Amino acid sequence: MRVEGGAGDIRILMNVLQAYALENPADGDCLRISTKVAEALLARGLQAETVVVIGWLDESDRIIAFFHQVTVCGGIVLDGTARQFSTKLPFAWVASIPDYLRDLAETTGVQNISLPSD
Repeated sequence: MRVEGGAGDIRILMNVLQAYALENPADGDCLRISTKVAEALLARGLQAETVVVIGWLDESDRIIAFFHQVTVCGGIVLDGTARQFSTKLPFAWVASIPDYLRDLAETTGVQNISLPSD
């Protein structure tokens, strides 16, 4: 089963993420939650992996602001602990990689956010 980004596919991702997302996450919760989300997606036959998102304070990507772990499935980011950065972020955040990186950078005030595959 491959995630195509259709409404049905996104609904599956959202349902899985909502089962594990935290309303008030603390620093480090992302390690546990992203792993559980990836395992749940893999159990449903989807290709998913946990990845580290890096927030950079400078444009040259030399000064690290934070590391954050999320689940990626078919070009979609699932983040159940984003509220540790701001309560304005979704409780269960499902977004395309470009939208996620842009919105997280804007919310956290960092210069850049990258994934290992960037």
